[in-house]
Amino acid sequence: MREGFTSAQLYKRLPYGTTVPSHCPNLPAISFDLRVDPDWIEQNLANTPFTPVGDRIFISASDYSNNAVVPFKDIIVIVPMEYKGKRGGHPIVEFENLNRLVMGGREKWGYPKLVSDISFDRLDNGGVRSVVKLGSTPVVELEWTPDDTVTQADPLQLTPHYLLRLLPDASREGMGFAEVLNRDTSSDVTLLEKKIGKGSVKFNKWPQYELDYCDLADLEIKEIVSATFTTSDWHATEENGWARLVDRIL
Repeated sequence: MREGFTSAQLYKRLPYGTTVPSHCPNLPAISFDLRVDPDWIEQNLANTPFTPVGDRIFISASDYSNNAVVPFKDIIVIVPMEYKGKRGGHPIVEFENLNRLVMGGREKWGYPKLVSDISFDRLDNGGVRSVVKLGSTPVVELEWTPDDTVTQADPLQLTPHYLLRLLPDASREGMGFAEVLNRDTSSDVTLLEKKIGKGSVKFNKWPQYELDYCDLADLEIKEIVSATFTTSDWHATEENGWARLVDRIL
């Protein structure tokens, strides 16, 4: 072994650095509460230790262009769930447009992130349109339009995020390492503005050689329960920006 080497030095080889603490003032986002086919939720939680709660899911698009550490865009799909009597949200898939954030989010915390192209565009009617592309193929299309006559439903419980940090066995097919973590930055977020409206959500077929592991393209939306636009002052603090170990299951 190299003289003077310590395992602590390995952290400097990681290709994503540290993103905590971080701050994004005036963070705009559009969010959709969707009633869906419960079989899709069950299918995506069947190979996890989590139990589904209800038949609604959450998808949001956020523009972190004002982020103090690194600007990026993000779209995430979360399902409400329960684990050992405690409720929260489990991310099913997350799209981001920066390699270092995708690698860091997956390796450190288990977020199911994929590198993608993401747009977040303001429309002339006051709305927002956000699209995820894998290569040149649009796989998620979201659009929000303001409408203050729409009735809002009770919000879903989506925090803390319950995460699975997984590492496959290098010598055979199977798992080598598995942890349940949770992470919750919600107490460090200040809501500055919230507008209600109408929305459209469209999921498309993924490119031929991309694995749609969660069958997002086949998700049947039964109802858009609510559609909102928010502006927030977002923080990932030293206290809450890191994940916490819940269980080591392998």
